[in-house]
Amino acid sequence: MEYQPTTQRAALTLSLILFSASAWSSCDNTANTPTTPDSRFAVVGNEVIDYQLQVAWTHCPAGLSGTDCEVGTLTRMNWQEALQYAEQQAQLEAKQWRLPNIKELFGPVEANCRDPAMRPELFPRSASIVDYHYWSSTPTAHDETNAWVLMIPLGVTEAHTRTTTHGVLLIRDLD
Repeated sequence: MEYQPTTQRAALTLSLILFSASAWSSCDNTANTPTTPDSRFAVVGNEVIDYQLQVAWTHCPAGLSGTDCEVGTLTRMNWQEALQYAEQQAQLEAKQWRLPNIKELFGPVEANCRDPAMRPELFPRSASIVDYHYWSSTPTAHDETNAWVLMIPLGVTEAHTRTTTHGVLLIRDLD
């Protein structure tokens, strides 16, 4: 079988992506200045405090708990369920939990980390999330059936159909 030039380019591109992903499957803050320095965050109980953004994150995604988020099962939900879950948690805990917008969801993303792009000491189970996505509250402007998600391995956004199920982290403003 003879490859066409576009097929060869696609194969080369895929090879480079896979090589890059395997080479970056950790955080390398020794060679580069961290984009999310340690001084910016603190894990306090079941929350991650982001002093730069003045917000608190849930330490574990929905359905998980424990120091390393090792207890429970990840609760995957569609976009509408994720919004409702945030409202329920706000009422249950008397804290103003909400689904983060897409800009906020980038807050804990470390540019020097891959697979996961979110620092594992802050969000320990991000690397093992089955589908590798977290919902944002941000709908897409071009299609009312989609909303933005964060792809955890690379720290990039994608538009997904709102009926797709993904993991959920919540955020609240610091008091």
